[in-house]
Amino acid sequence: MTAHPATFHPLALLLTAAALAAGCGAGKPKVDPSCDQSCVTEGACTGGKGGCIATRDDDCRQSALCPSEGRCIAKKGLCVADSDEDCQQSEVCKKQGMCKVRAGACVATTEAPAE
Repeated sequence: MTAHPATFHPLALLLTAAALAAGCGAGKPKVDPSCDQSCVTEGACTGGKGGCIATRDDDCRQSALCPSEGRCIAKKGLCVADSDEDCQQSEVCKKQGMCKVRAGACVATTEAPAE
């Protein structure tokens, strides 16, 4: 018994390629070209009347602010800290003890030790 190479109908290949191409990049809006730098550093990837603003959590998570300051969630045009978990994974927690979220930022807290 000899193996025969698989054959595909040319139209099926064309339709498959078109479907894959249409899906590439789907769901991720393009960064406003005027916001390239602020997108990387601050998660502010969307152009607005007053400049570039953060509108997507994914943009904040991929910015420098998430790992450095725990500011991984977009709210009111800015990337903010929204959970103790994000703060605890940040550099400000590891280096400065700012591991709790308060009012959109990671802060140091002084808690009484458990007895």
